[in-house]
Amino acid sequence: MPNLTVKKSGKNKSAERNQLIEPVVQTVLSDNSDSNNIDDVRELFYALSDKIRLKIIKLLTENEEICVCKFQEIFKLPQPNLSFHLSILRKANLVKTRKKGTWTFYKLNNENSIINILFSIIKDIRDDDKNNPNENENCLKNLLCDAE
Repeated sequence: MPNLTVKKSGKNKSAERNQLIEPVVQTVLSDNSDSNNIDDVRELFYALSDKIRLKIIKLLTENEEICVCKFQEIFKLPQPNLSFHLSILRKANLVKTRKKGTWTFYKLNNENSIINILFSIIKDIRDDDKNNPNENENCLKNLLCDAE
């Protein structure tokens, strides 16, 4: 699995990271937010603490909707492991699902006020896989599902 890193620019990387994270924290903790209890905050940060889940969100920022079968092709994970990661993203209210027959499609939950802030952070994440530099291109080539 490739390493996910944030592009770093400028001399003060810590201040830059804080500047990116501060709007997320403020939105999550604000009284106007739909996610203002401590368990919601914990679930959000837990959901964002895993490379696979970050890559799922990254793929969903680049594609409107992706079938679970394509996630399986991309990540080459056993179905129960992938379901675990997707359920954590659902529980954190970051993704929504749509069923079509036996197929399940995932998309970002744009009703969640955090998504737009996360998008500005996640768009700067790139895949660094020294063993397979073309992996990101290859996994994005064929995201159309046979169900569509």
